[in-house]
Amino acid sequence: MKSKDILFKPKTGPDVPELGSFESDPVWDLLDSGTTTSPASNFTQNVVRAARLQKQPSFRDRLACLLDRRAILLGSAAAALGLFALTQFSGLQAPPTSPSLGMTPVLKGPAPAPTPHLNEALAGELLVAASVDPELLSDQEVIALLF
Repeated sequence: MKSKDILFKPKTGPDVPELGSFESDPVWDLLDSGTTTSPASNFTQNVVRAARLQKQPSFRDRLACLLDRRAILLGSAAAALGLFALTQFSGLQAPPTSPSLGMTPVLKGPAPAPTPHLNEALAGELLVAASVDPELLSDQEVIALLF
């Protein structure tokens, strides 16, 4: 079967050339005159042998790549930036802790205002999660969220 033979129904339209123009196209003539080649029977063996015989980079070569000038410059710049950030923000102190509670911070000031819109959003998210995984909430918890 020649490559000119069409195995499917060609599309029609203004941007598609007519069928007769394909048969007189010099590209198809060139493709018809070419010969097909197939790989040798030991092609895969040759490829594997060539891959095995390639020289692997030594440890010294790998280390030289790591110690490239750009890498050293980038590392020293990052270290300088980190040192600068540490010196600028070293004046910050940790929040005070209560000795009776260990490391738990003590809230001072008025209690936060109730947020009903956040409670409704949380209840909605919990219901969505319960619809995906029914074992997440018990029946009583689902009823409490609904009513």
